[in-house]
Amino acid sequence: MLKSLKLSVGALALTTGAALACSPDYTGVEITATTQTGPYIASALSQAAEVWSEKTCGTVKVVEFPWSELYPKIVTTLAAGDDSFDVIAFAPAWAPDFTPFLTEMPAKFQEGEAWEDIAPVYREQLMVWNDKVLSQTMDGDVHTYTYRIDLFEDAANQEAFKAKYGYDLAVPKTWKEYLDIAEFFQNDVEGVYGTAEAFRRGGQQFWFLFSHVAAYASHPDLPGSMFFDPETMDAQVNNPAWVRGLEEYIRASKLAPPSALNFSFGEVNAAFSGGQVAQSIGWGDTGVIAADPSQSTVAGKVGSAVLPSATEVYNYKTGEWDSYDTPID
Repeated sequence: MLKSLKLSVGALALTTGAALACSPDYTGVEITATTQTGPYIASALSQAAEVWSEKTCGTVKVVEFPWSELYPKIVTTLAAGDDSFDVIAFAPAWAPDFTPFLTEMPAKFQEGEAWEDIAPVYREQLMVWNDKVLSQTMDGDVHTYTYRIDLFEDAANQEAFKAKYGYDLAVPKTWKEYLDIAEFFQNDVEGVYGTAEAFRRGGQQFWFLFSHVAAYASHPDLPGSMFFDPETMDAQVNNPAWVRGLEEYIRASKLAPPSALNFSFGEVNAAFSGGQVAQSIGWGDTGVIAADPSQSTVAGKVGSAVLPSATEVYNYKTGEWDSYDTPID
């Protein structure tokens, strides 16, 4: 929430007639909120706007931009001192650029059942900057793995996969297994591609890259060091863990439908629910959409699991790879 929203609300005056129906009464007040083009995120913001309008008699205009345009649109208006937006929906990774323009959440909202219901990772970290709560999580989820149960349980597929790779076709525990599975379905099974991820430049690809990299760069003994060395703040992005994750992400793009370089998350969902791919990674929407017969051709054939991991994790302190008997959780 922006400071301009706080100031606008503070300047409002109640009218006696409307006060009976609206509490507080913001009749005649319009606030503008911006978010990415729906239905993702925007639908939740629009629903919240309707509830707020019913309660206060004010109005909310929700302005949507394609994901690739959202950050530049917001940061440009903020830097210019433009008050076009009273409320912004943004990724926590952008918070450092936005925090000078955000108002702190009032203390009265930082307590009670609703407050405690927010997962600690959001409430104590992603909503906070310099010990101040400057945002409210409206969508908190994680990447998951989604796959076609029918293809994985097909006897012919199982036999052919084991003959080629030497182990059973099953939900992958490592990214190596994930890529083996993608390669198998891409090259050896008719009518289906290997996988689907977001690869579109300027889209949501960085989150998908992060999912690959995290397995190699998030050392269990060195928490908080995936992106920077916490002691020196030296960037880790060019270390061997990031390089390996990037190389595997690129390989995944070649084991996907021909148009995959144009995939954002919406296209990932469409590819999986349309039966084009054997597996995918992404947010929970994929499984929900794919399980809905009105939106999916593979309903009833969908399974989900945690993301693959790795048995090797890079130790930036020693400059060596540390090996483990089982994939790191």
